[in-house]
Amino acid sequence: AAFIASPVDRLAAFMADLVLFLPLLTLALSPLKKEALLAQIAEDHQHLLMVGLIGVAITAALLIAYQTFFIGMFGTTPGKR
Repeated sequence: AAFIASPVDRLAAFMADLVLFLPLLTLALSPLKKEALLAQIAEDHQHLLMVGLIGVAITAALLIAYQTFFIGMFGTTPGKR
């Protein structure tokens, strides 16, 4: 029989995946921190926007890679397991 997870179980799985994903994301975005700070000090809004967009793109790519790797290798993410 198939087990359908409750909303609480799904939230717990999401939080477990978040605990694993956020340190990876922090490491991936750390080079952008200096660029964002310099752009903010210089009040270069265009550069700050570009750094933000690059951050969003890195976040999306890393999330897709995280999901693809774990689902492809193990059939589920660590949190869902």
